[in-house]
Amino acid sequence: MILQLVTCFIFLPGNTLSQWNNIQRDLHENVFYGHFRWKIGKFGPCTSECGGGMQYRRVECVQGNQEISRVVDNNLCPLPHPASEQTCNNHKCGSLWSVGLWSPCSASCGPGQMKRSVVCTTKLSDGRHLPIKEHMCRSNKPETTKPCYTKACKVDAKYIPLIRSENLTFIQLKQVPSINVRVGSNAIIIPKTRVTIRCPVKNFPPHIVNWKKNDYILPLYGRVRKSMKGALKIRYAIAERDAGIYTCFAGSLQANSSIQFQTLKKAQKIASAFNSADDDLQTNVKKNYKMSPGIIADASGTRRKKVQFLTKKWSPCTVSCGSGTQMREVDCAIKTDSYLKLYPDSECLRAGLQKPGTVQKCVEMHQCPTWRIDKWTNCTAQHCIRDGISMITRQVDCIFSNGSITKPSACHGELVPEHRRICGNNKCISLWRTSKWTGCRPYCGPTRYKYRILSCIWKHSKKPAGINCKRKQRPHARVACESSSCINVCRDKSRYCSLVTYMKMCRYPQFRTECCRSCRNHVYWRYR
Repeated sequence: MILQLVTCFIFLPGNTLSQWNNIQRDLHENVFYGHFRWKIGKFGPCTSECGGGMQYRRVECVQGNQEISRVVDNNLCPLPHPASEQTCNNHKCGSLWSVGLWSPCSASCGPGQMKRSVVCTTKLSDGRHLPIKEHMCRSNKPETTKPCYTKACKVDAKYIPLIRSENLTFIQLKQVPSINVRVGSNAIIIPKTRVTIRCPVKNFPPHIVNWKKNDYILPLYGRVRKSMKGALKIRYAIAERDAGIYTCFAGSLQANSSIQFQTLKKAQKIASAFNSADDDLQTNVKKNYKMSPGIIADASGTRRKKVQFLTKKWSPCTVSCGSGTQMREVDCAIKTDSYLKLYPDSECLRAGLQKPGTVQKCVEMHQCPTWRIDKWTNCTAQHCIRDGISMITRQVDCIFSNGSITKPSACHGELVPEHRRICGNNKCISLWRTSKWTGCRPYCGPTRYKYRILSCIWKHSKKPAGINCKRKQRPHARVACESSSCINVCRDKSRYCSLVTYMKMCRYPQFRTECCRSCRNHVYWRYR
């Protein structure tokens, strides 16, 4: 069957031939492509992670099927028109730090500083960031400044940057509101004290001095701050969080200080351990040396204080008797009621002070006890230890000159003399000793044995010889007896007969039958 397409149209006056061709082509395509429909794509990603964003997709009106189609005007497709966009991620945005770009280095040479803006913000639905208060951002605030160093400046030696550090040990002796030390010192402090570590620098802007703790950049907020002069300030210092090594660095320069903690009780013990050196000795030395008094600048106060040698107590004598030595610690220091500063000895020596002695002789009892040694005993067979070997001994005592005996440790300066020694003795012979044989057991039956006890002794002393007989032939401790008939034999049939006699149960016929031998020998039954 052949189908023929017949088209009816009205040809109006004024229509050109080209218009006629277009009409004919459109009619042909409508028949070829088929019906009109919407072609809908997938939504793309959201334009915002929070605060409300938009998703878009492609929506087109097409004519045709899945295999062949063409895009046409949207008015040809049925209503409603599918949406080509929708909102997304409408949940509220959290707070976050918005950081700007680092500024150029503030110095073209030498140490400088770079800055950036750091603002706590929240994101709005239109994508804008709204500044909010800093405490609403829970994470640590990023750094707003950092040191920079582009290249070395060509300057005279007298203009080279320098950190003025101080080599000493600072020990806090009592609870005070605050202490002040300079970088380079090691501070031993009491908890709950306000600490300031100064980092004085020469030829360097102090406000861009930075700090590290245990080789990590130190966050400067809360209890820990930095002054405009570069000093580190720790408010209410506590051991768990503030003990460590602190480093201030100015450009390529750096200097360290350490903070340790001790209890107030230990600080008081340290304070009482030091004594001032002999004042007369120090005065005479100053006159002889003709040098300036021992006064140095003290960073912990406004007044300059006097340096001096401090001594601790002498140690016990190195010997318990006779001549020995004692030692003590001597430190160059500044001591106040609140703190103790320990300097190198060179500071006191430079001030014209003579260091007191650290070692002295001592005498403990004019005569030490000595060893009194008696003669060796004879090598007899009474002290045998092995076959052919005996032992000789002698008395060794630690005594004073008056003859009184003291503990052996008092004679520790000398080696303890030997007080026992082995010797050869042919009379040391070990042998087996046997006891008498027991009666045959059991009293009747096909298999009976008799027994005896074996012991290893020394032949002459009869003393136990232990294991010395283990290599010698061991006598028999058990031998067999002749068998004996058990008919009409009074014997024990129970293993509990000893208990029967103990409880005096032999008076009953049943027990006398079961324990015949035991009850026969029992006093109660014998004399009943």
